[in-house]
Amino acid sequence: MQGFKNLAFIFPDDHTGVKLTFIIAPSEFIYVLEGTLILKIDNEVHELNKGDSVYYLSTTLHHLSAKKETATILAVVYNK
Repeated sequence: MQGFKNLAFIFPDDHTGVKLTFIIAPSEFIYVLEGTLILKIDNEVHELNKGDSVYYLSTTLHHLSAKKETATILAVVYNK
């Protein structure tokens, strides 16, 4: 699939200190399909539920994690 760069599975933040940080593209659109997603962006914490969406610049410091077991998201990254 042309343009496909990364696939992310979001799991609960278990406070182990292990963090995955990556920048996929200049901007990202996230749509929550199932579960609850915690988005930490610019020192703010947002809780997104099924049906919620968010758009932000990937260069902004951010961290995604599932609130419980897992969260299923649709991530659209724009590279131009």
